[in-house]
Order: sequence, then structure tokens, then C-alpha cells
Amino acid sequence: MDYEADLVLLCKAVQSVKQDIGALSGVLSKNLSKDQVEIFSAYSQMVDRHGLMRDITECMSQEQLCVQSALKKVALDTIAKLEALSDPYLRARAMDVKDMSGRVLAYLQAKEQESYVYPERTILVAESVSLIEIANIPEGRLV
Repeated sequence: MDYEADLVLLCKAVQSVKQDIGALSGVLSKNLSKDQVEIFSAYSQMVDRHGLMRDITECMSQEQLCVQSALKKVALDTIAKLEALSDPYLRARAMDVKDMSGRVLAYLQAKEQESYVYPERTILVAESVSLIEIANIPEGRLV
């Protein structure tokens, strides 16, 4: 394992995710309340050096794991802790961790983000969907 190379890869992935979040926030800010726009800021902080990124780097260092394995371990541990809480709001944050860690992983694996074509009157059916996933749907398409 090349810790330094993995750390650089992680920093780039996190920066890319933060840029994606910032871009979505900018596009949607004219249609959202201040509280809703702040959710994007919270997502950005979630992956920042004081959030998932810190936990991933600690895991890489302490357990000698590659960045992808450390991300998986940290994400699964965090999700399990959140899902075990009695507060429904905090339990719902597990989905946010899943979304953010999936986005970081996509950049770590250098996968291009999937691009979907949404018909004029899209009806979204899903077991769970994050705010960022909804934000990716072009304005006026979702009914």
C-alpha cells in the first residue's frame, strides 16, 4: 500500500465531491430556502478533513488499509452507528453518509458520474433518495 499516493487520491476525490456539491448548491440556491441551501454546506463538511476524510485517513494509517478499504470500513461503521440511534433525524443521516461515501468512492475509482436522461414528467420511485440525487434532476422534470 502506498499511503502517500492514497492520501493524494483521497484529497482529490473529496475536493471533487465538494465541487460537485457547491455547483449543485449554486444552481439550486435561487429555488431553495436558506435552511435548504445550508444542507449542501453540511454535506460538504461531512466529507471534509474534519469528517469522513479524517476518519478515513486515520483508518488507513492505523489499520494499514488502502483508501478504498478504509472508506468502506469507515462508511459502514458510521452508517451502523447512525442507524442504531433512536432519533429518526439522526438515523436518516445514515443515507447521507451512504451517498457521500459512494460519491467519494466513484472518484477514487475514477468512474465517470452516471448521467441520466429524465423525461418531461419524471416520477421518481426509490426506497431512499438523497437531496443531492434529487438536485441532479433538471428543474421542472420531476412531478
